[in-house]
Amino acid sequence: MLIEQVSHEQRIHGTTLFPLAVYPVVLTPGPRQEFVNIHWHEEVEFVLVTKGKVMVQVGAQLFSVIEGEGVFIHSELPHALMAPEEGGESEFTAIVFDMKLLSSSMYDLATSRYVNPLFEHKLYIPTYLSNQTIWETKILSYISEIITSYLDQQSGYEIAIKGYIYLIMAVLAKYDAFMQNSEMSREDNLKLQQLKRVLSYIDEHMKNKITLEDLAELLPMSRGHFCRFFKQMTQKRPMQYIIDLRINRAAKLLRETDWSILEIGLEVGFEDLSYFIKTFRESKNCTPKQFRTLL
Repeated sequence: MLIEQVSHEQRIHGTTLFPLAVYPVVLTPGPRQEFVNIHWHEEVEFVLVTKGKVMVQVGAQLFSVIEGEGVFIHSELPHALMAPEEGGESEFTAIVFDMKLLSSSMYDLATSRYVNPLFEHKLYIPTYLSNQTIWETKILSYISEIITSYLDQQSGYEIAIKGYIYLIMAVLAKYDAFMQNSEMSREDNLKLQQLKRVLSYIDEHMKNKITLEDLAELLPMSRGHFCRFFKQMTQKRPMQYIIDLRINRAAKLLRETDWSILEIGLEVGFEDLSYFIKTFRESKNCTPKQFRTLL
């Protein structure tokens, strides 16, 4: 199974009254592998690796996160999750929620000192959470409790989950682990805004021919400068990223529709059927038709 998103994700996580959802994901080698392309969303996100190792890209940083460790992803920050190159099965669980979940009708000290500063980007939660300190271990245990509570959904689980999120904030405050400044420099932030512009353009023009010149002119940069910039920010060359994205979307359509192979190829930007089948086979080790039979 494959997880696929447009770059600027706008799907609803949870419900209006409880805007939080939990997503267990298995990363396995082969054509049915699940992975998460680079994307961003308004919600914040905790990720807990539950088996093996997961490569997590957050902004311009790349983390190798092992079982029992996690990351926190701030609102609107581009991120991606992938299996390590050496292969082997890995698993992680993502908790995606709107910070409005912590809003209160009564203005109190907790709101004033911690919740509002997080909303206003005056306080920051560290990105990488290892088991190296007491406070990190406590936070990771609360993340695990959130996952268990959500998946079990016993009576009162909503209260428990909100409580665990507040406990995470309490631990950060107690151990003075909140950061006063973002981990990103102004230069990094500018690069992320440029990357978002490029990825949004690719999404909007996926059915059409996209050239390096088209992408480089958006920023603007020379072709060579743009290729180096894109590789630094996504770990992929621009055209390889586009091909991978098209193949991933084709796999989603193969799984979720009864469209013909030709229709799917055209939908994701392949004008030539033979080239689509050849490229799909190189990526997934099977043809589009064979991929359907594996589902």
